[in-house]
Amino acid sequence: MKNFFKYARVDFYRAICSRRFIIGVVGVFLCMCLGMCVDGGYNISVLYVFDAVTYGIPFLLVTIFSAFPYAISIQDDEKNGYMYLLISRGNIISYTFSKCCVISISSILTIVLGVLCFVVMCKMGLPWIADNDTTFEILSQYGGLRFFLINQKFILYYILYALQYGILTALLSMLSTLISLFVSDQFLIFTIPIISFYIVSFFVNQIFRNNTADLYNIFNASVNIWNDDMKSYFYAISIGAVGFAILTILISSRILRKVKKND
Repeated sequence: MKNFFKYARVDFYRAICSRRFIIGVVGVFLCMCLGMCVDGGYNISVLYVFDAVTYGIPFLLVTIFSAFPYAISIQDDEKNGYMYLLISRGNIISYTFSKCCVISISSILTIVLGVLCFVVMCKMGLPWIADNDTTFEILSQYGGLRFFLINQKFILYYILYALQYGILTALLSMLSTLISLFVSDQFLIFTIPIISFYIVSFFVNQIFRNNTADLYNIFNASVNIWNDDMKSYFYAISIGAVGFAILTILISSRILRKVKKND
């Protein structure tokens, strides 16, 4: 654990205190702004706009920007010759676990901050909810996180919404990291989140043909797949934890092969 905290301290600094992180947050914000323009509807409230944007195709682009801060960090370490040096001073497990944790957290933070920036911008010209707001009525009855909507704790609602979706983007960012250990084309690596989302969603839907297995439904707080706020939210967290564990093992195995090949 001592080695892990040493790695993590450096990784957090590199991930958060970087231009890539800022670009990622701004990218998420701009994708949502693009979604608002594409929707072209009558914007009556922040909730209406947010709901319309998150169901639009431009919102899927945020998965790319969420990977931007730190998804290629291991590839960068390898290119610069730091990976083998850092591992020699600790161990592969601590090195990989630190990277995976920071990749995931930086991805989630990118989504949360980008969403908050967009929501604050919308609030400058719109009310949280409008009179006779049908979006509010539908989501407060059938959506997730209903407690926060009904009690008008809107900031908490949007933070928790972004966190839930951020779990998905974190997994997709880790998948980009795994691919980066096989290919060097960074353009391809940063397109992996959105490509893999469609591919995985297609095969999962073909295999299970069940609403509870659909990635978009699992990580979208507007969809209350178990008709229970806490159960649906922690279901997303549980799926995220399993995905995190699997991807961490795969990344660690690939790094181990590279280290053995280098020896």
